Amino acid sequence: MFRSLTASAICVSGSLFVAPGVFAADTTVLTFQVSLDGVAWVPSVVLDSGVRTVQVRATASFAPDVASRPLGLANLNFQPTISNWSPLHDSLMGFASVGTNQTGGGVRDLPGMNAPLGRIMPFANTGPTASDPYHGHEQMMGGMRHLRLARTSTSNWPGDGPATNASNNSNGSGGIAISQKSWANVAANDPLFVGQIQDVVLFKFALVIDTAAGGGSGGGRVLDIDAPLESIGRDWQTGVRVARWFSNVTDNVGQTRTHVQVQAAEIVVVPASPGLAIVAGGLMAWGMRGTRRRA
Repeated sequence: MFRSLTASAICVSGSLFVAPGVFAADTTVLTFQVSLDGVAWVPSVVLDSGVRTVQVRATASFAPDVASRPLGLANLNFQPTISNWSPLHDSLMGFASVGTNQTGGGVRDLPGMNAPLGRIMPFANTGPTASDPYHGHEQMMGGMRHLRLARTSTSNWPGDGPATNASNNSNGSGGIAISQKSWANVAANDPLFVGQIQDVVLFKFALVIDTAAGGGSGGGRVLDIDAPLESIGRDWQTGVRVARWFSNVTDNVGQTRTHVQVQAAEIVVVPASPGLAIVAGGLMAWGMRGTRRRA
């Protein structure tokens, strides 16, 4: 289920279609996935009893408009959001929320439910300080309570607030900062440069969900895990929300700029009850929405 920053681009049969006369551009696909074991990652999981821990990860893939290949991801800022959040029943597990690769802000990409959580090395080249760590903001939007991950000072919903307010969240700079050093600047004590451009694991976090907390008429609820397009970092030169990739070994800034598409994941909660069999079946089918795409 894709959403694109390119207003004139739409998805047709799973592909990005660009209207005639519009200049096409490379695209970065930001994908959220969920897991119940930290090993198998899927777009949707169904919870039917008890209190369950669900791991979430964000990955990035480069989709070229032409036959080009960047050297590796330079940076991307975004703010994960979780809809249908129940603050009395659900919780966000702790993750590496302060610092850089060298100061504990980055973690290794390991399998399993005991794996460390946070930005995956080497993508914690920059990071928040202890005075402004990453934080789970609980807030209402569109009549629904959400959990949103961003810096503590970035208290407004993406795109809200006056432009003169440093924490207004209009430019995406207060989100999860994914950044690695350029190839030429990687030092001996730095994590290795990641040249992968497909399914690059950027960030992991985990949610503890109580299935007893219902939200729908039948007691179930669906938690969408997404990133609003307004939360993607802006390019300072053009104002367009982009991801940047290093074009070659001499590129130190990420000269390859791409539009961003977001593919959301979801958690379908179906309270265990014989009387909800019909509702459960409907919600489980609805849970397969994870493969749909937004334009």
